[in-house]
Order: sequence, then C-alpha cells, then structure tokens
Amino acid sequence: MAIRCRELSRTAWCESCASQVSFLDAAAAAALTGVTTRTVYQWVESGKVHFTETAEGETLICLNSLRA
Repeated sequence: MAIRCRELSRTAWCESCASQVSFLDAAAAAALTGVTTRTVYQWVESGKVHFTETAEGETLICLNSLRA
C-alpha cells in the first residue's frame, strides 16, 4: 500500500529499524490498518509496532513495523 499524501507521513530515523522510514500519526495508522486509534496505542504499549515521540509529545508509528 502506498501513502501518497505528504501530510500523513513523515520521514525520520527509526531506532528499531536502524534506518530512515516513514512515520504516521496514530489516526493515520489506524485508518491504514482498519483498527481504532486505541488499538494502535495498545500496539505501541505492547511493543508490536515501532514508534517515536515528537518534542510536542505526539506519538508517531513506524510504517515498516505496521507492514510486518
């Protein structure tokens, strides 16, 4: 699946992937995978997906880990 809208994804370094990857906010990750944002946050808490937090406190989800 391709993410075409630049506002939905941001490129950043993923420590777990050890590479530059696209990150999505929780709402976009939920829409992409067909689950609720609550489920996405549960995946974050359980370590199922890679994530990073911005200086503003926003949680961003690694697109590579969503695909896995």
